[in-house]
Amino acid sequence: MDMNTGKLEPIKKEKVSDMIYRQLLDMIKSGEWKPGFKLPSENKLCGMFNVSRISVRTALQKLEAVGLIEVKNGEGAFVKSTDIETVLVKMAETVTLSPEDVIDILLFRKVIEKACIEEMALKPASEKVAELENCLMEMKHFGESGDIAEYSAWDAKFHRIIIECSGNRVMVSVYNLLFDSLYEHLYTMNKSLGVELGLPYHEEMLEAIKAGDPIKAGDCVERSIESSVKNMRSMK
Repeated sequence: MDMNTGKLEPIKKEKVSDMIYRQLLDMIKSGEWKPGFKLPSENKLCGMFNVSRISVRTALQKLEAVGLIEVKNGEGAFVKSTDIETVLVKMAETVTLSPEDVIDILLFRKVIEKACIEEMALKPASEKVAELENCLMEMKHFGESGDIAEYSAWDAKFHRIIIECSGNRVMVSVYNLLFDSLYEHLYTMNKSLGVELGLPYHEEMLEAIKAGDPIKAGDCVERSIESSVKNMRSMK
């Protein structure tokens, strides 16, 4: 059988410690392991995953580094009580997405966010508009101080509010599933391009929502993302 193999790519190897980290992270994010929960011992985790102690220890160190667990000498590791924004900021600082990754995520956002902002502009809720205004205020503050991680956290919250206001449960669910990657791409993009590019677009989006103008709001999302895509491609 003649097969076209031109688009096939080699399978990328993934570190065992990263796979362990991701599974433990899912247990915490899902709420199955709540704050104060004591994680299984290193020996037990080694047996559960059938891996070496160094792989387990590396995964635990990564969880500790982003503030999700606390390791107490002689007692073990415990899930910490923390807010997701703080964790995301720490996670983003250790992540580097390629320009291709950022562009792919931007093109995804162009479709989903345009639909959601148009829906929000048709029925703007005053309390949500106030939340967007607060996000924009914080973005300006951290943009001026040069804190890209905090700026990106409020940037992500701004867009998340728009998605949630659409009332479309499928879009909200998909966005939530991808939220970590979306935040990481915002951090990478803001760090690469600077915050000056995005702030005027966010102001325009907010004004269009407040004016109840879905066409202007959707157009602003398209122009904002197309501008970012163009800049990321020029960096490649």
